[in-house]
Amino acid sequence: MLGISLYTQVQKGIRSSELRHRTKIRDAVDYAKKSKIRWAGHVMRYSDDRWTRAVTDWIPRDIKRTPGRPPRRWDEWRRYWRPLEEVDDQRDDR
Repeated sequence: MLGISLYTQVQKGIRSSELRHRTKIRDAVDYAKKSKIRWAGHVMRYSDDRWTRAVTDWIPRDIKRTPGRPPRRWDEWRRYWRPLEEVDDQRDDR
């Protein structure tokens, strides 16, 4: 897009983030994180008993776990992504 080869990029010390800034292309990982956080805030604002809200807050209690690593839950993602906690706090402000 900019006519910069990988060789030129390494030679001049141009970072990939700089190329994304110049071309105005979003980083896929950042976009995915922001989309998930935005969707989580949308679901958290639900006040009725919708299926998406019930599944998000669901904690299995009467089910015997299978051997192996447990599946991830929304509460575990909150530990990894601090902005998700901010969305959870902001849902009451609307």
